[in-house]
Amino acid sequence: MPELIQDMRVMRAHLRVLSRIIVWNNDEFDSCTLALQALAEIVQEEIGYAQFGIGLVGEDGLLRFAAGYGIPDAQKSTLTVAPGQGVVGWALEHGAPLVVPDVTQEPRYRCVMPETRAELCVPLRTRGRILGVINVESPQWNAFGEHDILLLTCLANGASGVLARLLRQEAEQRERAAKFALLSPREKQALGELAQGKSNTEIAHTLRIKIRTVEQHVTSILKKLELESRHEAAEWARENRVLENS
Repeated sequence: MPELIQDMRVMRAHLRVLSRIIVWNNDEFDSCTLALQALAEIVQEEIGYAQFGIGLVGEDGLLRFAAGYGIPDAQKSTLTVAPGQGVVGWALEHGAPLVVPDVTQEPRYRCVMPETRAELCVPLRTRGRILGVINVESPQWNAFGEHDILLLTCLANGASGVLARLLRQEAEQRERAAKFALLSPREKQALGELAQGKSNTEIAHTLRIKIRTVEQHVTSILKKLELESRHEAAEWARENRVLENS
């Protein structure tokens, strides 16, 4: 009977997590970091794992800490995991959950926190792509069961779509910022004037330069931003708030 009561408590907590994930999916986050922090807070409040971490795969293929709790600050900025490295790396490489009831008996275990006795990893994946790994650890032996595997799998499945979208948006923002950085200071000024719908003559008057120079700037802007027309350049500038950031 005590075990049944405990199982019911666990199931109720898991249901609360899943219901809050539905709300989380509908929230608007400015960055992937904020979304992951909110996700970690849900797990901490409802389940209270001793340690919970989410790592994301970078462009170099390495997994890095993105959000979580119960992890030393020194580890958050320095810890990286390659595919196949440790328990987390195994989950990353194979794209499958892995539960370790006793880390002292697991040859793949990579010690980060000496107090850890059990570990569970679940991959974050979408459309065949591995985005990262959810990792939980406990100072208790055999701390994770089927309920935990199911919960974290549901959590990963529910979060992956949102994370993929946010990661894609951030990648696009970095690409746009890199292109904008290619423009000279004068070209950035000309782009700002284009965003206001000004003609070359008006831009020349405002910037006190020759019309021929404006034409050269516009040509260079289109090439660097990989655009086809001044109309596209004006739209690009407005979408990226060039006037606000200039």
